[in-house]
Amino acid sequence: MKRSTLLLTAALFLFPLSGTTFAIPGATDRVPAATLIVPFFETDKGDGVKDTLVVVTNAFGFTDDVHWEVWDIDGNLADIYGNFTLGPHESWAKSMRAIINEASASAKSQLTVGSVYQGFVTFDVVSDFTDSWPTKTGYPFSIWNDLEGYIYYTRLTDGSANGLNMLPIEYVGPSVHNFLNGLYQEVDGREQFDSDARACAEALIYGDSCPDSPDMDQIDSRVFLNPGLSAKSRIILFAWSTWWEGGGPSDICDFFEDCPTTYPYKRYDEAGNVKQNTTISLHHVVNVINVSGTENGWVSIGDVPSGWNNSQIYAFSFNSASSSNASKNWDAIFESNLIPDYGGMMMLQPAGAGHRVPRTLKQP
Repeated sequence: MKRSTLLLTAALFLFPLSGTTFAIPGATDRVPAATLIVPFFETDKGDGVKDTLVVVTNAFGFTDDVHWEVWDIDGNLADIYGNFTLGPHESWAKSMRAIINEASASAKSQLTVGSVYQGFVTFDVVSDFTDSWPTKTGYPFSIWNDLEGYIYYTRLTDGSANGLNMLPIEYVGPSVHNFLNGLYQEVDGREQFDSDARACAEALIYGDSCPDSPDMDQIDSRVFLNPGLSAKSRIILFAWSTWWEGGGPSDICDFFEDCPTTYPYKRYDEAGNVKQNTTISLHHVVNVINVSGTENGWVSIGDVPSGWNNSQIYAFSFNSASSSNASKNWDAIFESNLIPDYGGMMMLQPAGAGHRVPRTLKQP
């Protein structure tokens, strides 16, 4: 049977009737959702080593129709899509290599980046099967937060694989703050996760009003670059403006000419020393950043435009060790920490404190 009742609380919490999950809009918390995003997939062309496996699960005892779309790294539809039905507690699992191998030559060309296919995928609970897509008027959105999603990044012949949860996007309804809903379209009721949404979520928790947050102040990612293990790190920075077609933040800023097209990039070693201080451009929705250097530590990318242009931002680092011995190969994925610009708000830092107090205060 299909779900028939939903209870929405005032502005912060969502309680699906048949579950016990609690959701905070704008926080990309790990709860069942109405939309799932695979922010990055990569698979070798042909029968290569790399592949991405995707698994979508129905968390509850209801039946749901799901529509999925494949997008290229610039946020353009790749004409690879489909529909499936999930029964109670059922899962749908696919290999991105298998999906793309069945696609047209033009779709394969669109997804080609060097020797691999790259892009991202969306899954939506819908009221009926459709040939439409979620940014198009009339798309049959459904409101049920039933889906859980998982991503496996594999290089099995090298003896390694790792995984990541898909991004869960809850239906929160149109009555919450407009910073917190409208991922695809203004009236879709799905939560956003741009800088406005993240700053708003924190402000509401502490009883403050939602500030305007024009950019993501810091995107902090762990990197592992030990040369003795032939270690490599890549940062995957996903920045999707659903009302813009053609690329990432740098392209949007170049078009509108009212925001920077390059952004601060600092790499620190584990002692906190700056080892690299430069800038970076983000021309794609899916930005794959190969980290240089030989010191383990972290990278901070700052001032990435987000709220003003509706860019939904998420990031993670992909860390790998490689050798000729497959038993010594490994991959480790860490979600990045995202700190929005708080606009007219500030984080309280008492004199002599070694950390911020987790609350926001209005500036005098």
